[in-house]
Amino acid sequence: MVRAEALIKGFTDNPNQVKNMKDMLNNTQKVVDEFNKDRNIGQDDKKLEYNPFTYHSPNETPGETADAKAERERKKRMEGRKAAFAADIQNIRVQYIMISNFAKTAMINNKLVQEGQEIDGFTIEKLSPNTVIVQRDGLRAEIKTSKEMK
Repeated sequence: MVRAEALIKGFTDNPNQVKNMKDMLNNTQKVVDEFNKDRNIGQDDKKLEYNPFTYHSPNETPGETADAKAERERKKRMEGRKAAFAADIQNIRVQYIMISNFAKTAMINNKLVQEGQEIDGFTIEKLSPNTVIVQRDGLRAEIKTSKEMK
């Protein structure tokens, strides 16, 4: 305890020590003021748009609304349906079409069909002399015969 008092007394007895301490405190205050000034100059704190620790699918846009997500998924399903439709339509082969006053018939994939009937998941919507219009799930396609029919 005596040693601590002697150190304190020695420090305070030297007038340069007190002046040095005041200068150090003033300089420290200047640094703090400068830091606070720089920090508050027109800088808005950044707000997170979404929680970075929540999993988001790579296909998902951060901050995407439920409606936007539903629309994106609907478009993706529609693209898949169109691709499947296009692939399946390649398997439809129109061999011939016969149109008379009494009936319209066609031979498709070795099956005799008329308007309104189904073949391989497609509904025959319309038969004309050189084309067959088929539809499935709201998607339509026109298939032309390979040869000119009379």
